[in-house]
Amino acid sequence: MSEKPWKQSLTAVAATTILITTASIARADITWSGDLDPADPTTWTSDTVGCVGNIADGTLTIDGDSDLLTRQGEIGDKAGVTGEVNVDGTGSTWTSSRRISVGGHGSGTLAITNGGAVSSCDSLISIFGESTGEVTVDDSGSTWTNNGLFIVGFEGNGLVNITNGGVVKSDTGTAKCIIGSIGYQRNSTGEVNVIGNGSKWVHKGILDVGTDGSGLLNITDGGEVIVKGTISVSYNPGSSGTIHFDNGSLTTDGLNSSMADLTGMGKVFTHGLISDVNLIFDATHGMSQTFSIHDNPGQNIEVNLNADGTSPMGAGFSGSGTMHITDGIKVESTSGNIGYHSGSMGLVAVNGTGSTWTNKGNLSVGLSGSGVMNISNGGLVCVRHLLIDYNQDGDSFINMSTGGKLALFGEADNSLTEFLDLINGTDAIHYWDDSISDWADISGATYGLDYTLEYITDGDLNGYTLLTVGIPEPSAVVIVVVLLCALVFCQQHQEK
Repeated sequence: MSEKPWKQSLTAVAATTILITTASIARADITWSGDLDPADPTTWTSDTVGCVGNIADGTLTIDGDSDLLTRQGEIGDKAGVTGEVNVDGTGSTWTSSRRISVGGHGSGTLAITNGGAVSSCDSLISIFGESTGEVTVDDSGSTWTNNGLFIVGFEGNGLVNITNGGVVKSDTGTAKCIIGSIGYQRNSTGEVNVIGNGSKWVHKGILDVGTDGSGLLNITDGGEVIVKGTISVSYNPGSSGTIHFDNGSLTTDGLNSSMADLTGMGKVFTHGLISDVNLIFDATHGMSQTFSIHDNPGQNIEVNLNADGTSPMGAGFSGSGTMHITDGIKVESTSGNIGYHSGSMGLVAVNGTGSTWTNKGNLSVGLSGSGVMNISNGGLVCVRHLLIDYNQDGDSFINMSTGGKLALFGEADNSLTEFLDLINGTDAIHYWDDSISDWADISGATYGLDYTLEYITDGDLNGYTLLTVGIPEPSAVVIVVVLLCALVFCQQHQEK
């Protein structure tokens, strides 16, 4: 039964009365000075685009258990203008249903202190090149919550300080992945400091420390950063990024970084790693490993790797790195990369029956750098989407021999050409050609003699086409025997 019109009207009036009463109480301690637009923030609602410091300097303070609502908030909008917002004390809140910008063309500051709380969808700190933006989240109970973009230094200079138990959460969105960046555009600078026990930044999704600009993440004095996704340091060519530790910790699903860009003393906990280190997975080195990085002065980073198949894996991020999988060990990853940045060199070797690397997504063998993957002695690499030598400069390829196996998603067992069509980039797969005692392009191999193709319709490889290359390359034993024979021949010749 539908509600009667008079009852609906009465309900609406009552609701409006309650809302007005609540609003007047909640906004009793909102104070301001200077330029605000609209001029009276106590009238702002969830539909308001509110600006503090639009065409002249402005200041806004939210305290005494007050609440401020906006659809979009701007602090320090025009060039040469300063805007300042303070959210102070338990129960004092600012909720913006869309974006909060701190420093548009001008200078903006946002201070969240003594239990104050701010929440928004997107947060942009220092949007344009001439701007500066600074946010402070200080004291236990003070929170800043985001569920969209989180950019510190979009084009300008952005700074975020999380201190004395303050908490920033950019992990509350319904999207699977929230984009975060410290130093987003070229020539931008971004810095985030997480300082002190209880001080924490929790992010869900992609996080770059230096996307195209310059990024610095300091985690010190017991501060903690948690990334529910992959964090990349110096993501694109020309960017610069550093994570500096001083008794702080980083917990992340995946880490893509040169170890040289991790400075100081601290701990990293990760489920995936693409870096310039030498990883070994064998009978004595399992999926969970702990090792220290101390190559540079003052550096002592403890890396705790738990390669459980939930994150990317690979070798060679900006320098030289290797990954060896032997003794029947099975490694899984969501994606893989061998030779990421220009100038990097990555090598992955999968050797021995049962030794397996399974990529649930993309595997790049030579993205911008040099990548080599060796599959031998019954080792298996399983890839859903394979890219070889993105730049097509000839420095990246796959070597297969002695029963090495490569499984690609799709039905392509009618011909080698059909199989190679599953690969993006180049089809640089080499096999050991015994007739020339050297590696040769797989396109010149003979089916049934040098390789076989099989489309799999059940088991773990259901839906994949399996390439098996069977001619062995010369082993160390063969080489030793040849050398011994040569020595014997030389000795016999000399005796004659």
